[in-house]
Amino acid sequence: MEVQKQKFALVIDDDPAVLEMMTIILKRLGLGGVTAASADEARVKLKMQKFDVLFVDIHLPKENGIQFLGNLRQSDPQFKTPIALFSGAAIEEVSRTKMMSVLGVEHFFAKPIDSAELEKWVKQRVLTETKRAYDANVINAFLNGTIAAIQGNTGIAPTKGAATMKNSASTMGEFSGVIQFNGKTTRGVVALSFERNCVTELANKVFQGAITEFTDKILIDFAGELCNQTAGQTQAIFQAGGTRFEIGTPTLIQGTEHRIVHKFDSPCLILPFTWGSGRFFTEFILEAQDGADVKEEKVETNRVADSGDVSFL
Repeated sequence: MEVQKQKFALVIDDDPAVLEMMTIILKRLGLGGVTAASADEARVKLKMQKFDVLFVDIHLPKENGIQFLGNLRQSDPQFKTPIALFSGAAIEEVSRTKMMSVLGVEHFFAKPIDSAELEKWVKQRVLTETKRAYDANVINAFLNGTIAAIQGNTGIAPTKGAATMKNSASTMGEFSGVIQFNGKTTRGVVALSFERNCVTELANKVFQGAITEFTDKILIDFAGELCNQTAGQTQAIFQAGGTRFEIGTPTLIQGTEHRIVHKFDSPCLILPFTWGSGRFFTEFILEAQDGADVKEEKVETNRVADSGDVSFL
């Protein structure tokens, strides 16, 4: 019989009550719980052993959790361990999502911590040997298609950031294009979401002063064209590799806090890009298929005009 290796969590919080509660819950789930009351203590523990998940409180003494994670990412850009944040402070969802993306944080727990939410996330993200090993060929094809579309229009390639898991339906950009695709072994949705200053700089580079005022209509149309070109470039990559994929026409939405509600029961992977002084984001929901031949499927969408939500079935 194969013996399963025990997994360990590092909990970083200066509140003894939180550390005690977390230790009890993690033990109940079968995880070994190691605690640290400061960033300095956490760094010592990280040097001593390998952890399967980190829980970090934002409000730590001296060096807070945000600074700690920023320093961790700077010292080890390839750090892959899942990270969750704690905070008792009220943080707006959009600000929280952006902060999580920059720091490479996968989940946020508001204090007082909901034990049921905590247990559910730990089981899904840490304890379950999930099929999260997203098809790298599919993701890379879309990423390369995105880069080709941007570079082909501007002559300058965007810079890709670190991937994180997304746990919110809110987008981080103001102009988004959402593309559904269907392949023999994988189907899913990819979304491109542009910050306003990013898509404005991209459009200004392309039009080279021919347009002096970029209205929302111009920017959403321009973002849509970039998404169309991304879909086309990606389709060409698939075809060159002998893979058949059906890629749908992008659905476009605009708004400072619009949401994209994915209906696939899969985690959402998000990868940020930087171009000029702005950013845009690619997010992926992938679902494995049984290997049957690709079928022509009607892509149904439900657009809620009041909120800007788009739900994919």
